[in-house]
Amino acid sequence: MAFDIAGGRGNSMYILGGFGLVLVWSTLSLRIYVRVHMLRQWGWDDWMMAWAVVSFTIMAAGMFLLAKNSFGSPAYTLPTDTLVKLYEMVIFAEEGYVATAMFFRLSVCCFYLRLTPVMWHIWTIRALMGVTTTYSIAYFFVLLNQCTPISYFWTHFRGDTHGTCLSDSIIIGTTFVHTIVSIVADWTLNSIPLFIIIPSTTMNRRTKFSALALLGLGALYVSPFPIHCTKTDPTFPPTALAAASSSASSPSSPSGRPTAPSRSPRPSPSGPRSRRRSA
Repeated sequence: MAFDIAGGRGNSMYILGGFGLVLVWSTLSLRIYVRVHMLRQWGWDDWMMAWAVVSFTIMAAGMFLLAKNSFGSPAYTLPTDTLVKLYEMVIFAEEGYVATAMFFRLSVCCFYLRLTPVMWHIWTIRALMGVTTTYSIAYFFVLLNQCTPISYFWTHFRGDTHGTCLSDSIIIGTTFVHTIVSIVADWTLNSIPLFIIIPSTTMNRRTKFSALALLGLGALYVSPFPIHCTKTDPTFPPTALAAASSSASSPSSPSGRPTAPSRSPRPSPSGPRSRRRSA
């Protein structure tokens, strides 16, 4: 059995992981300040985003430990103990990624539900929440239980024969289905603001442009990166770390809007005082 882990990823995971943690926790802190201190409102979208950041932190911790345990080096050059630790951390990184993506989408869906009164919008969002949540949970447990017992995923390197694993085709197939579901869900989420904001008659053109620009930050996350991990070749791209960090931070960016200085409208010359003077 040959093992080969593509090289050149250790340093990139440290850099992306550190940057991602700073980004998501700073935007979440801003979100908490605005929603709790300024607006005194805290909803389901805020809870889901908080859980997304927690999940991303777990994922980043797993990625750091992967890098620490020589992830990026050819597997045939690594001792058995290092390979065992490496594959233990792969589970943490995988599951953290899936959970981050799921909570992120739930947060955005809950946010949109607060914006739209249109029934077909509401039912579309609810259907999206149901499908993505159901499959994400199923995919989460498929990855977690791809070997029985779970520990066999890494103990087989020590010659343990008391266990079985799902075939590579099952893992790869469920991963590609998860990717397709993610693509459809993300493009749908990025299209919904066009139907909510543009037809609005209560917003001026400048406000519409500002809102679309802020909500459009979610488009940074419309490229889901599949996690392909078999018992012989885990390939967990560092780009997945960047995707997850942008997903966990982008929806929090609009929360900073109330802290931005706004221009006070000039009083109209046709106000009550001017009318009295003209009279």
